[in-house]
Amino acid sequence: MATANGTGLIVLANRAPLTVTRPGHIKRSASGLVTALEPLVARCAGTWVAHGAAPDGHGCVDHRDGLSVPPANPRYRLRYVRLTEDEHRGYYYGFANEGLWPLCHAVGVRPIFRSHDFRMYHRANSRFAAAVAEESADASPLVLVQDYHFALAPRMLRRRLRSSTIAAFWHIPWPPADVFGRCPWATMLIDGLLAADIVGLQTPDDCRHFLDSVERLLDATVDREEGEVTWCGHTTRVRAYPVGVEWSNPAVCAAPPSAVCRDEVLAALKLPPCVRLGVGVDRLDYTKGINEKFLAVERLLERDAALRGRLVFVQVAEPSRDCLPAYRAARAQIVATSERITRGSDRPRANRSSCWNRITSRPRSIACIAPPTSATSAACTTA
Repeated sequence: MATANGTGLIVLANRAPLTVTRPGHIKRSASGLVTALEPLVARCAGTWVAHGAAPDGHGCVDHRDGLSVPPANPRYRLRYVRLTEDEHRGYYYGFANEGLWPLCHAVGVRPIFRSHDFRMYHRANSRFAAAVAEESADASPLVLVQDYHFALAPRMLRRRLRSSTIAAFWHIPWPPADVFGRCPWATMLIDGLLAADIVGLQTPDDCRHFLDSVERLLDATVDREEGEVTWCGHTTRVRAYPVGVEWSNPAVCAAPPSAVCRDEVLAALKLPPCVRLGVGVDRLDYTKGINEKFLAVERLLERDAALRGRLVFVQVAEPSRDCLPAYRAARAQIVATSERITRGSDRPRANRSSCWNRITSRPRSIACIAPPTSATSAACTTA
């Protein structure tokens, strides 16, 4: 049972597994990271430290912005960390997602690095590290630091909790050393990560790129055969640990059979039962290839006339980071592609496609691409 003083396992992540929207009302987060890690934290009666705050007047929150979850049958502790609007903008939207995110994804979006954003990133990492130290039940917890939002946190935690075991997981690609070195604070980020006992990346290539970056930027001892780095008297193991989702988790077990799900989608979109149904589920992000999927469906319908009137592609996209120009541009591109496919003005009518698309600020949107037939009509629903 999680206690108000925390336990030996602590997860540090930007996103909380749930949000208290108002007293007595809890909304779960739509996140692969949450889906993968929450069962572990619950099983170990651990603590999850994340950005956010419960609304004023929520009786379950203690003086440290923490609460036991789920409230009716507590299995672990959630600790919120409050940031000012300026801190959150600079740390999350600025340095993490206008800087590191495009730097690490080779998708043609130019990373933007600002000194003010890095100051907010440093300040936020310090605030989160302080919260983890407060939540530790002893001086030697196991701390799982999640993702590119917290590259500086392992060093800060090592200073506060010298006997702790720290594992830092970088859930996005690690680019080649010459690319990562374009970040003005690349050396500080690597120094921060190397205070962890383990640095986990997605693939062996990511591990190789990480070790290349260490050799390029630091005078550290790198043992490539063992996958270890020794820096400032501390040895860090570098391993590929692709994150996975427990297949038998409650959400999967509670889902109806696939045939029932298919029937529900067809009914919601007013589609005939004979269609072949394709489904994509993604966060709305320029790295997810949603526009390319639309173009691929269009090309497939152009090349295989037998699929016209028989194939429907449904895209579920959760809007995110709408305040950033690159995300607004990606969203506009997707909408433009949808509208162009719908019009099909440059093709014979028999070769046109219809696309119904609604992208809003609501949690999820559905875009439906289908070749026109007398049995289908323009329909779009939000989930």
